[in-house]
Amino acid sequence: MADVVVRDRIFTVAHDICIENSAGYRRKFAAVEVSSMELLKHYVAAQERHILFDFDWTCIGPNVEDLDEETLNQMRVPKFTLSFDSQEFKNLRETRNFDAIFLTKVLSRKKDPVQYLRRCKELLRDSGLIVLSEITQHHELALIIHALQGLNFEACDETRVYGKYFSTNQLEDIFEQAGYWMCFKQTDPALITTTYVLKKIPKLAREITTVNLDDVSKFGWVEPLQKTILDHLNEPEHKVIQLTSTRVKSTGILGFDRSLNREYMKTSKFRVVCDISTKKEYREEETRNIDFDDPEVQKLLQLDMHSNYFRNEEWGSIRDLEIKEGERMALKECEHAFVNTLAYGDVSSVAWVESPNQYLVEALSEGSKQELCSVYYAALNFRDIMLAYGQIPPDAIPGQFADNDCLLGMEFSGRLKSGKRVMGIVSAQALATTVITDSTFLWEVPNHWSLADAATVPVAYLTAYYALIIRGNLQRGDKVLIHSGSGGVGQAAIAICLSYDCEVFTTVSSDEKRLYLKKRFPQLQDDHFANSRDTSFEQHIQKMAKNQGVDIVLNSLSSEMLQASVRCLALNGRFLEIGKFDMTQNSSLGMQHLLKNTTFHGILLDAVMDPNIGDPKVMQELVRLLARGIGNNVVQPLNRILFAKEKVEEAFRFMSQGKHVGKILIEVRQEENKAICLPLPLKIPSVCRFYCHPKHVYLITGGLGGFGLELAQWLIVRGAKKLVLTSRNGVRTGYQKRCISMWKKTSGVVVEISKLDIVNEEDAIDLIQYCQQFGPLGGVFHLAMVLKDRVFENHTAENFSDVAAPKYFGTINLDVATRKLCDKNLRWFVAFSSAVAKSGHAGQTNYSWANSAMERIIEQRREDGYPGIAIQWGAIGDVGTVLESGGDNSTILAGTLPQRIPSCLAILDLFLAWNHPIVSSYIKADVVKEDAEKGNNLLKTLAHILGINDVSQLDMDSNLGDLGLDSLMGVEIKQALERDYNLVLSMKEIRTLTLNKLQKLVEEGRDEAANQPQQQNNDVENEGEDLADAKIQHKQQMAQVFKLRFDFRDLETKEPVVKCNEIENGPVVFFVHPIEGVWSPLKQLVSKCDFPVYCLQFVPGVPADSIESVAEYYVQEMKKVQPNGPYRIAAYSFGACIGFEMAILLQSTDGNNSVESLILIDSSHLYVQSYRDAYRIAFNVSDDTPLFNHPVFESELMSAVAIRCANVNYKKFRNELMQMPDFQERVQKVVDAVMEMGLIRDPESIEFVCEALRAKFIIGDKYYPKKNFKGNVTLIRSSQPIAFLGVNNTLGEDYGLSQVADKVDVRIVDGDHDSIVQGQANETAALIRDVIYSKNKTTQVNSDAKDTKWTISTAPVYNLKN
Repeated sequence: MADVVVRDRIFTVAHDICIENSAGYRRKFAAVEVSSMELLKHYVAAQERHILFDFDWTCIGPNVEDLDEETLNQMRVPKFTLSFDSQEFKNLRETRNFDAIFLTKVLSRKKDPVQYLRRCKELLRDSGLIVLSEITQHHELALIIHALQGLNFEACDETRVYGKYFSTNQLEDIFEQAGYWMCFKQTDPALITTTYVLKKIPKLAREITTVNLDDVSKFGWVEPLQKTILDHLNEPEHKVIQLTSTRVKSTGILGFDRSLNREYMKTSKFRVVCDISTKKEYREEETRNIDFDDPEVQKLLQLDMHSNYFRNEEWGSIRDLEIKEGERMALKECEHAFVNTLAYGDVSSVAWVESPNQYLVEALSEGSKQELCSVYYAALNFRDIMLAYGQIPPDAIPGQFADNDCLLGMEFSGRLKSGKRVMGIVSAQALATTVITDSTFLWEVPNHWSLADAATVPVAYLTAYYALIIRGNLQRGDKVLIHSGSGGVGQAAIAICLSYDCEVFTTVSSDEKRLYLKKRFPQLQDDHFANSRDTSFEQHIQKMAKNQGVDIVLNSLSSEMLQASVRCLALNGRFLEIGKFDMTQNSSLGMQHLLKNTTFHGILLDAVMDPNIGDPKVMQELVRLLARGIGNNVVQPLNRILFAKEKVEEAFRFMSQGKHVGKILIEVRQEENKAICLPLPLKIPSVCRFYCHPKHVYLITGGLGGFGLELAQWLIVRGAKKLVLTSRNGVRTGYQKRCISMWKKTSGVVVEISKLDIVNEEDAIDLIQYCQQFGPLGGVFHLAMVLKDRVFENHTAENFSDVAAPKYFGTINLDVATRKLCDKNLRWFVAFSSAVAKSGHAGQTNYSWANSAMERIIEQRREDGYPGIAIQWGAIGDVGTVLESGGDNSTILAGTLPQRIPSCLAILDLFLAWNHPIVSSYIKADVVKEDAEKGNNLLKTLAHILGINDVSQLDMDSNLGDLGLDSLMGVEIKQALERDYNLVLSMKEIRTLTLNKLQKLVEEGRDEAANQPQQQNNDVENEGEDLADAKIQHKQQMAQVFKLRFDFRDLETKEPVVKCNEIENGPVVFFVHPIEGVWSPLKQLVSKCDFPVYCLQFVPGVPADSIESVAEYYVQEMKKVQPNGPYRIAAYSFGACIGFEMAILLQSTDGNNSVESLILIDSSHLYVQSYRDAYRIAFNVSDDTPLFNHPVFESELMSAVAIRCANVNYKKFRNELMQMPDFQERVQKVVDAVMEMGLIRDPESIEFVCEALRAKFIIGDKYYPKKNFKGNVTLIRSSQPIAFLGVNNTLGEDYGLSQVADKVDVRIVDGDHDSIVQGQANETAALIRDVIYSKNKTTQVNSDAKDTKWTISTAPVYNLKN
């Protein structure tokens, strides 16, 4: 098996070299003379990791007709017959210009291998590559394999080994004679083959222009490189750009180069030469390890390979190797371990897992009730079986187990540190080598019992005592039916009932079990036994009880047998249910049973023994009852079957069959022959698991971000009690406050917030010292980041510096500070990097550089013996930039899906156990690739990039600018057109072309379509459109209009007015929210404002009966911040109606001069009316039909909420909503979908969002101003047509504001309704600034002061992070 893994990895490296040294989005590869379909599949499988490329494979050879035709068609691999051994070789037109060809064990079959390779050159493009594998060692084994395969052996040349095989020296001579450079050679002692990568010598020598990238302080190379690229774009391929970095060893050139190549995929212009040495003697800045005049270096660079990295005296390139499923779990010998299933419901995944007891032991204080016990025997119970097999969910177990990932095991026996023998019970994790337990629930083992005896007692007898005595009120002489009497609880219950002189009936599943019970309990009568496998026991019990029934039923049966058991109850009977299956299934009983005055009790010992929810009095009584039972010999050890600790899975499977009598025990240790002795030391190979030391401090930089808060919660679950979170802005949102408060109150965690900036070296040292005030620093998790994305040609050196600040310089400072101040207690130094450093991404060259440079620092730490790991995350779901930028968990980014937070944290747990400095995780999107000729594929591609879930939402007459195209989306679309359709367009053409025009270009070819005159949308007259067409068009347009844009974390806010930036000086401006009701959609716009900004929010308590009522409420809240005018109001979209009414109200109460500026951003009352008309047409709601309780309208609206906050299928979810009878049920369905995601913890917040959204639509549906505004209104309008109006734009230039205001000043921003507050927010913010400052040139605010000062009241407001 090891040789297979090694061979795959060597081939993968060779395959990746071919990809890296080829240009374009499609790689053209050929398999030459493949011997089997399995070999071809092996070739093709290597490409699956490369999600950004497409591959065209071809089979070539003399015997391709022998290959399976059907399989080739399924793989879309064409075949061409070509004989390389004929006297005259004539290549085909279809078999030319391949990027790479693949040969496996072919040369040894050729009489003239030199001629063969020369003919192979005709298949390759200039500088094309060959991946070649040949047998070079273990020749005798190769002969045996060939003989077993039935292959003919013909000796070709006596100079070869056995007349057939080549030595490595012979092969290298052959390569040189055939005209190839050898670029790669690798083998392994476990293999019989050596793999080579050969390069066809190019016709023209390379002309190199070198740009050095060593300047990491000012990034002065950015502008020169931009100019060099521009000069080379139209130059021949032999003129290349060589990027070098030889002085700074922690360079980010690796990631930078990969992203740069994503922006220039059509060319192969770039080469990289850099020094990434990690050893101290090589990495000093003044050390020059690369001498370009050295003949060896010149020989290496002559090979003209893309990547040339020097590391510690070795040259090579960096490759990514996939960790297979079976290799992911790291094992180590653990003293503290427990048994758990690694996959929910999969008993085959049962394994020993590292336990947190290693740290909890140190935290135990003297005098505490908590004690460490070394486990000798642990018992399995049916609860464990049902959990392991997934028959009951973990949340069916009562108690506070939300953060406990292992619930297996409740009882054990073992020794305390003193050597004393004890048995005990815990709420979970008793299937372990050690347990930490409350001494209250420990019992000393009687001298005449073994520890194996003792492990059978606690759960069975405590359950029986709790059920029969405490809940069932067992009385002497009662008739009792005990199901599954041979089980542990069954035997315990029989013993207790017999001690009370009760008449006992019991059921068993076999004669063997009946005989066993008769032997153990001779008092049981023969006719008091019945069958537990069917319902026949009902008639038997009724007959024996003379149709009077029994007083108590102790039930563990399910389904119809449970119902039969209920019918066995007598008048005033008590039904005691110890099974969990029917409880979790919510099975019904029937109220008629209560007519017999019966009572039903759920018996959950788990709840009783949990100190967080159990009744202490009941606990004390159970402890007393068990002790008394042991004393009077009612409690006796049960029969048992032992399984070794290595046979845990077998134990689970055996117990699931239900054939055992008594208990199943896991023997963790063998008992000594001494009553008191120290526990045997034991270590078990266990799956590694990350845990935090409760006395150590854990630092998270960027800890108040979305991922940072989730990570903090995970660290707390894993045992952290002291956290320091850094944020330059501190706590700004209600969600952040709530998390911190919850951690402090419910988990007793010390949470400190620091604003120290790690970019500053002194601050980094102060930060580490600040952490150490609370305890030893146990871990650093570096999440801080800055994003400034744009294509490289538009970047500046400042952009690179800003992005590098937290990632690169911050990591350097943390590295220096921890080396200087921390000791061996620092076990973790985790840097959150990005997958863009591995695979690159267009528009993120600066971010790629910063992450890659950070990874080099991590490698240097590991080389020096310090902890360090860099994790290259792909897109993150649930929180962070993807959702904040309007995406969701189904948004496809560069061929990947956002990785959900639970998955990220599970993978993080794996990574921290691995011994690798750089690891990567991403979720490959399962996208089915269609033929590029299909127009629908083009639409799907565009929809994915634009973040539109449904292709039908695309309006074919809209241009991409109308659909919200930004610069990075443009780059991605440009690349997709070049990659999939060989269509090269400028960014300007992409922005202005309609979808119909694009599709035409694809179908007919650019030249033909481009010669036709282009018509503009607004020149088209469609007077003949009928109403049906209009509805279809509107429905497509409204799908985009109903797309909500907000940060889901803001949904839980309760503050009606929030401060949105840190600026204190300047005129205060109050923004009014759009339809979402929160300030999230305005974040980008607010971030560009250089004056104080507050935003009003639609929160619980805001009246929802009319626009006027909302305006009145907002004015009251606004005056709490600014008691006196003049006021400045800026309202966007739906908020324009509210803002307008606020202005009218202020004029009526405070005078006409009370409103200094009223700025409406791309909206008005007529705009909202037109929006209202559009969605009524789209959803077939007539003007006279109220929206209240309209199923189509409500279903569309609720679908929009669900799509934004959860991962749902739009069509399916909408159809389900349509079937529901009323709005409340629709809301509840949305609540359920969102809560399932786990991102919002308060269902009432989701419910309010749904109800408030509908309310805002309803009050806006009939709104029209009753009064005019006496003053000037500024309308900041988008330049592009309004999407939902189509060609029938009747709003006018001022959106009808001149009808309701004295004067209207119209300002136009290039963009659409969304982009003017997002991508073009700079221009919009500048216009707002111009308006408010121009007004204030003549406004006196404080006549008594020498200098004008802008003041606000000290009323409490809440700062939110931009």
